[in-house]
Amino acid sequence: MGKMEIFIGVMLILAGRHLLWLLIGIAGFLGGFNAAISLLPGYSKSFISLIAGACGVLGITVALLFKKAALMFFGVIGSGIFAVTLWTVAYPQQSWQAKAGVFAAGAALGVILAMSAFVWTLIFISSFCGATIVVKNIPLSPTAGFVGFLILTVGGILFQYWRLIEEYSKESRKRFIYDFQKEKASREKNRW
Repeated sequence: MGKMEIFIGVMLILAGRHLLWLLIGIAGFLGGFNAAISLLPGYSKSFISLIAGACGVLGITVALLFKKAALMFFGVIGSGIFAVTLWTVAYPQQSWQAKAGVFAAGAALGVILAMSAFVWTLIFISSFCGATIVVKNIPLSPTAGFVGFLILTVGGILFQYWRLIEEYSKESRKRFIYDFQKEKASREKNRW
């Protein structure tokens, strides 16, 4: 599953803002797969994949029906995981209670971000999740993995920001041309 996960991670880094439903479906699939492996150790890979697929479909359905609520949920999970990832790099030998506290703090920050800046939250979380997926599937030393993670996350944020500006500038040009044509038609109409 490594090559597929790397491809999915790159897609999220480059276009995650446009793919909220896919982002949440992927998170549901990967979360369901990892949970099923841990909770159902004696079952076959095909059964575990079936459970993971059901979690992914459930995530996509929720994302399509309840976009803002899905982003809030994903913001909580993604920000919590981001905080724990950074904490684990800085303090690798911490108890699960410390990690749970860091997860809760990161999750709270994720809710605040999701409520205040919808598009920026999508950009940040999709870049972070894509970078996490890519780095976890490439055998790297901890230091190289962390540096790669930071480069991919920042690169994803910058790339999606550039695409956002490009889209807004195209929309502004269309609006300007439409207003100009409308004004010209109005002048022509009043002229006669």
